Amino acid sequence: TFKFLELDSAKINTEILDSEIKLQRTRLAQIAIRLEQAEKNFKRLQRLFAKDGVSEKNYEEALYSYQDLVKEQLAQQLSLERLLIKKKRSSIKAPFSGIVLSKEVEVGDWVSPGSTIIALAASQELYARVPVGEKLLQFIKPGDQVPLTINAFGRQLQGEVAALDPNADAKTKNVFLKIQIPAQPDVAANMSVTAFVATSAKQSLAILPRDALVKFQGMDLVYTIKDGKAVTMPVNIVTFLGEQVGVESQAMAPGLAVVVDGNERLRPGQAVQVVGEK
Repeated sequence: TFKFLELDSAKINTEILDSEIKLQRTRLAQIAIRLEQAEKNFKRLQRLFAKDGVSEKNYEEALYSYQDLVKEQLAQQLSLERLLIKKKRSSIKAPFSGIVLSKEVEVGDWVSPGSTIIALAASQELYARVPVGEKLLQFIKPGDQVPLTINAFGRQLQGEVAALDPNADAKTKNVFLKIQIPAQPDVAANMSVTAFVATSAKQSLAILPRDALVKFQGMDLVYTIKDGKAVTMPVNIVTFLGEQVGVESQAMAPGLAVVVDGNERLRPGQAVQVVGEK
């Protein structure tokens, strides 16, 4: 059983940041005291100004001083909120269940904004990237079911086409399909898969055992039996399906018997005795 490194969160040391937050709160407390004094002074002069007991200049100076402190208090409050947001972001939680692909820093290391701390892969959302020729895209659409095999284990799965990469390879013109596969307990990034995607429009095919195919004079064919003798039937191979093969043949009909064992030694017209069926 494979075991992968799991990580719940990474935390950046906030000792310096905590000190800045404490200082900012002290500044706000100081401004609150100054603002209270300025407000009392303004209201006092406002009453006197209404009775012509103070000059307009003194009244306006008290008003502007009070308004300036209100704005300064707001600015300092926004600075504190900014520091609190930075502290909140200093604890980086995994956005999804996953495994650590790589760890770029160690405990005590200095980090800069935007630097990579870890590379994380979602363990419950697995995708295979499969390159296909651009001409095949007309036969593939999101939601299509795709049989595939994880080559490392020979494990056969059913995937679903989720999306395609919007950028085609400049040289090969291949486009990567993004195929979602069920969660797996023991896969790793960059493992290889073999996927079977549509290469033509849907069509009705005859499905035969792969062992029924033989090559004769450069043609693909199968042997059937008529009147106790071997008869060749040319087929056009459309697709391989594991131990089976999908073929086109106008003469192929449901239930038609084909020779599977010993067919490589047959010749057209050779007498055949059926000893068993599969």
